Amino acid sequence: MKERLPPGKPVHLFGGAGHPLILPFAVALGIDLFDSASYVLYARDDRIILRDRTVRLSEVKVDRIPCNCPVCRKYGVKELMSMNKAERERLLAIHNLYVLWEEIQEIKARIKEGTLWEYLEEKAGGDARAKSALLALRKGLRALLKVIPDESGRVRALHITSVESLHRPEIIRHIERLLNNYEPPPQGCIVVVLPGELLDRPYIRDSLVYWLIDQLSTNNLLSRVHVVINNPVLGPIPYEISEIYPLSQHEYPEPTPNYLRTLSHHLLRKYLVRLRDRGGSRMS
Repeated sequence: MKERLPPGKPVHLFGGAGHPLILPFAVALGIDLFDSASYVLYARDDRIILRDRTVRLSEVKVDRIPCNCPVCRKYGVKELMSMNKAERERLLAIHNLYVLWEEIQEIKARIKEGTLWEYLEEKAGGDARAKSALLALRKGLRALLKVIPDESGRVRALHITSVESLHRPEIIRHIERLLNNYEPPPQGCIVVVLPGELLDRPYIRDSLVYWLIDQLSTNNLLSRVHVVINNPVLGPIPYEISEIYPLSQHEYPEPTPNYLRTLSHHLLRKYLVRLRDRGGSRMS
């Protein structure tokens, strides 16, 4: 629906989104406004909303709710439990609304920092339903990319820590540009693949890559040799585009686990087959 609307038209979500576990995923899907009575409905049932879960007041095992809102600063759990139903409901509703407001502020900050996807991964890491939401978001991501602004100008590093990290918008965009927009070297060239995990980023400034390019250029061979660095998580990166975001602005765990290398191996094979089919490039 979002891709069919003019960019300036807000999308309002009625009901069903009044929980901190849901709000960031709704925003990632393009929702701009929310309408929910959950803060009151939960309070009527003596349930308190927290940033990562919902708990019945009677099941709280500590003296105070782990929250810094005005209600939780003033009243302990036993005090709330001893109040009459109407007063307790009113105070719990204030608490719940405060937590939702705090979540909205966090989402706004994440959007401005460019870390909303990392936040979704954090949410999904401890809740099966949130994990399902992240997996569902992946399925519709390519359609959503049509209306998500380009990340041009952003310099904050991506943190690639899980398989879900490899499906974030910036990486999907890079893969599509590499395979569909990047113009490979002339047919018949020699392809030299270097192991990215042994090189410094940005690769074009690595001493070994710099020396190799200098030697090829000095001997007038640069137009006949295609230098590619195989990044452990992002796959093939032609040296001349290695400074483009996010090809040098990303971090990944070392040693890199096999589940993160899967995409890299797949893309390298796909890229080399594409070069071969264009004119029989030789691999080295």
